[in-house]
Amino acid sequence: MSQKLKIVLLLGSFTSLWISFAHSTELGNITGIVVERTTQHPLPGANVFIIGTQMGDATDTTGRFLIENVPVKEYSIQASMMGYKPLVKTRIYPVPRRTIVVDFALEETMLKGEGVTVTPSYFQKERDAVVSSHQISFYELRGNPESYNVQRTLASLPGIGTVQDYSAQLIVRGGDPDENLCLIDNIEIKSPVHFGWFGGEGGSISIINTALVRDIGFSSGGFPARYGDKLSSVMEIRLKEGNRNKFEANFDFNMAGVGFDIGGPMSQKGSYLFAYSRSFLELLDKISDIGKVIPKYDQIWGKLVYDVSPRDKLSLLGLKTVDRMTVPKDELGRGARSDLIWEGGQGMVGLNWRNLFSERGFSLFTLSGSSHHLDLESEGSFGVNSSQSDITPRYSVTYSISPAIELNAGASYKYLLYDWSSFSAPETTTTGDPIPADSIEKRESSYKLASYIQGSFSPVPRLTVTLGARGDYFNLTRERILSPRIGLSYALSSITSLNLAYGKFYQFPPYEYLLSSDLTAKHATHYVIGLDHLITSNTRLQIEGYRKDLSRLFSLITDTTRERDNSKTGYTQGIEFLVHKKLVEKLYGSISYSYSVSKREDRWGSEYYSDWHQPHILTVIGGYKPSDKLEITLRWRYASGRPYTPLAGVDSTLVPGKYFRINGAINSARYPSYHRLDFQVAYRHIFRGWSMVSYFNLQNIYNRRNILWYRWNNDYTERDGIYQFLFMPVGGVTIQF
Repeated sequence: MSQKLKIVLLLGSFTSLWISFAHSTELGNITGIVVERTTQHPLPGANVFIIGTQMGDATDTTGRFLIENVPVKEYSIQASMMGYKPLVKTRIYPVPRRTIVVDFALEETMLKGEGVTVTPSYFQKERDAVVSSHQISFYELRGNPESYNVQRTLASLPGIGTVQDYSAQLIVRGGDPDENLCLIDNIEIKSPVHFGWFGGEGGSISIINTALVRDIGFSSGGFPARYGDKLSSVMEIRLKEGNRNKFEANFDFNMAGVGFDIGGPMSQKGSYLFAYSRSFLELLDKISDIGKVIPKYDQIWGKLVYDVSPRDKLSLLGLKTVDRMTVPKDELGRGARSDLIWEGGQGMVGLNWRNLFSERGFSLFTLSGSSHHLDLESEGSFGVNSSQSDITPRYSVTYSISPAIELNAGASYKYLLYDWSSFSAPETTTTGDPIPADSIEKRESSYKLASYIQGSFSPVPRLTVTLGARGDYFNLTRERILSPRIGLSYALSSITSLNLAYGKFYQFPPYEYLLSSDLTAKHATHYVIGLDHLITSNTRLQIEGYRKDLSRLFSLITDTTRERDNSKTGYTQGIEFLVHKKLVEKLYGSISYSYSVSKREDRWGSEYYSDWHQPHILTVIGGYKPSDKLEITLRWRYASGRPYTPLAGVDSTLVPGKYFRINGAINSARYPSYHRLDFQVAYRHIFRGWSMVSYFNLQNIYNRRNILWYRWNNDYTERDGIYQFLFMPVGGVTIQF
């Protein structure tokens, strides 16, 4: 029997053994707070109940509720109050003899009058987002077959692609991977991936520990003025707090990694949460060949929360990651002389102070610091030893003048410190052009300033207008930039709305580009129109059309120098469809489809498809829960193959005995289409005082050989395909006690 089969059978036997010892009579508690969505103030007297049962509670003067002695099974919970839209949260699963937290933020209804019915909503947009907005709860995240990687889970949304199976980078509506903003508890993180480059490029594994996630808000375009210095998207990750009632612990083991988190009360006013995880990809490689590069990483999270007073809340968040791997020289390309040794990591700490300064508003002050360092070297070929760090104070105020008028303003200052050291040996491009040796040593500081103001109001019934403007300044480029934003939402009925957005967006160049180039910010103008419709209370239809006009994009002047300019322009346009059904009884799922065209134009006026042009992307997710304990999920994804520049010929006259490419037209060829089917089965085991979830995941079930890129031999007479993930079984257990 093969080693791979032994491991798979051992996991299956382990799962069956635990099933045979499971109990189902345990009880748990559900608590939480209900607040007004705009002002964040508690809502006393709100009704919270478990749908389909007689269990529930009304919130007290602090907005809190407690539902005790709840049998351990899966529920949907609704919060409602007169004058507010009822909100339903699904997939709520109590833990034996523990109290779980479920919070609600209710939105005041603008539709009033006789005959108007307010339908309970299972869906919620981000607070001031008008278009292209999605929220994903922790339970929805864990139900996805790629839940171990937050970014790849988000790729199930329309208009979002990934670079390839080995990557955690997102391609949002044809934008580059470094154009996506990531915030964790209102703290910006430079690169939300392990093994990432500065600014968000690169990276194979998400640093987001899914066990700590409360929910995720994602905007793929037309986002409001409080976000800036990114062109394509915003991902807001909100982490859970430690348990304020009693100590709890979770342990997770799977073939990709191992980790745990612990949390508990910190006096009567706060809580703590601590988590650690590390890679375990060596085991996964024994089951499915994941390649010659086995990345290794460790990460530590910590979060403290303390209520200074009923109106003041402090939270402290910390993160530390350590990355290391070795890349064989034959994986680096034709010029590499030795293996690449990669060592790096990130650190981040941030303090949030939320103050409910009046019944109609709140302020949020954030002080954060972060660092990102890289030390990589291929001896004799190239190397980089660099670090980038920042300290950022940020302050914002939200105030509701009336139910129809909301104001929001804020400002930030970011102090940056760069330390850069790099070298590269002389070499030639694949087309035979010489690249001279290069060496840079530089240490420098700079700063960025930003401020914004935004207002939402309803000039007539059913219509909400959001107007905003943002100002940014970067002292290294000496640019002062103004970014106007506008959003319109018209409620055709209580279940249907028409939404439009327009905005200017800018992104300053990364520091490493400024070492050898005189660049300014790149520009994007977003136009979005969309329709939101509730087919049923738990099934949502979204249709959106968009266009992004791009200008002053960064472009290498030649392939033989680091120097860049702002000469490239382009656009991306498309249409997207999403049907999303929440889990209410036994079935859930989503179908997302996008059609797009993404083109660029160089300094000579030549137009070509961008590197990220994938006309068709289709993702289908289907889930079935035959019981409260068993869940089965399928995920199928199809995407058009990405474009590449084909080989047009070979030149053997430049250097005797060496062969060089003659390239065809840029991105005029296309790799074969990508598709794969993933399957996951999870079973929840209930014991006396604790529970366990065991899961088994089969990725790329029919072993589709999706091409990553083509590799040629030395004289370009033969090529072979480098493939993405082939058939791969993955499994693990999560223990809660």
